[in-house]
Amino acid sequence: MKLFILSTLYPNAAYPLTGLFVARRLEALKRHRPDFDITVCAPVPFFPFAGYLSETYRRRAGLSDKAYEKDGLTVFHPRFFNIPRIGSGSAAENLSQTAAKYLKRYIAAKGRPDLLVAEYFFPDAPAVAFLSKKFNIPFIATARGSDITHFGEMPALRKKMVTASETSAGLLSVSEDLAKDMTRIGMEADKITILRNGVDTDLFQPTPSDIRKRIGVKTEKLLLSVGHLVERKGHHLIIEALTRLPDVSLVIIGDGTDRGLCEKAIEKNGLRDRIFLVGAKPPEELPAYYSAADLFILASAREGRANVLGEAAACGVPLCATDIQGVREFIHAETGRIITARTPERIAKTVSEALKVNFCKSLIRASTLSQSWEKNAQRYAAFMEKAVKIT
Repeated sequence: MKLFILSTLYPNAAYPLTGLFVARRLEALKRHRPDFDITVCAPVPFFPFAGYLSETYRRRAGLSDKAYEKDGLTVFHPRFFNIPRIGSGSAAENLSQTAAKYLKRYIAAKGRPDLLVAEYFFPDAPAVAFLSKKFNIPFIATARGSDITHFGEMPALRKKMVTASETSAGLLSVSEDLAKDMTRIGMEADKITILRNGVDTDLFQPTPSDIRKRIGVKTEKLLLSVGHLVERKGHHLIIEALTRLPDVSLVIIGDGTDRGLCEKAIEKNGLRDRIFLVGAKPPEELPAYYSAADLFILASAREGRANVLGEAAACGVPLCATDIQGVREFIHAETGRIITARTPERIAKTVSEALKVNFCKSLIRASTLSQSWEKNAQRYAAFMEKAVKIT
């Protein structure tokens, strides 16, 4: 089967950690089905002089659009026109024009693909729906989180996504909660299949760790949070919660636009000796951090299905998270505690209670062993073959 994948959420040289879970799924698919010919068109937004306004655009400006081979996949990063901050209204149309040009080249070189795939719902799915109609090729699309819970709340964008879903050969959601959100905004429930992201349980497992000593943790208990330093991830709430947890330290892994705000909050609350901002880390370094923690904490306002919860659990770490999409698929009485209100007070109270529980680490890890990328790939391949047959 020949697959032409469109994904605006994908690792590149400027942002090698962005969309890693998309790459992992496609790499696992190729391992499972080496006969699949997989081409990944992973466009990046472009706007003249945007580098003066946006670090994101500036870092992406030097990316090459030449195709390269990685783990059996052919990947390239073309540019598509997009106005920073205000360009979402025309993003799907601009993306489709760029993707059409590269799909024509693909067809000239390899022939028509059997299936088009959108690995993120907006702007990818409306763009792929356009390509599907133009080239008469079936398509499927995956919803991952903010593509539905954020863009789906904007009427004009919601209409584009729902219209695209109607012509698809099938839709995927990474969690049951997100599937409900998809139907809430108007997508057909009968078209949606749940395909949860996998966890690399070979990489993420309990690991000997000297992290506490290396960064200078002095308290008995240590929390870990992993995610972009942006408001919706809630790191500012966890920082404030630590003022109510005097014998607890916190490591935050990640970078982002709110790093300065986090640093100011740490300084303001006199927490420099207990909170450690260590920046973004590659996947191979994360198991040592997870294994050093007594509790993993997530205070997000929304997620599709937080991959970091699966990674932490695979390392045997108890979980503590806000009650958002997909969280209850990870957390139950034996694996952690739910934060029922997204406030510093409730976070502190729930963390305090969770740290008193003697969780079984081997049981927590065991809860992830059925979620490997290999099993994900098996289900994904079967879904794709069904999509091609029914069209």
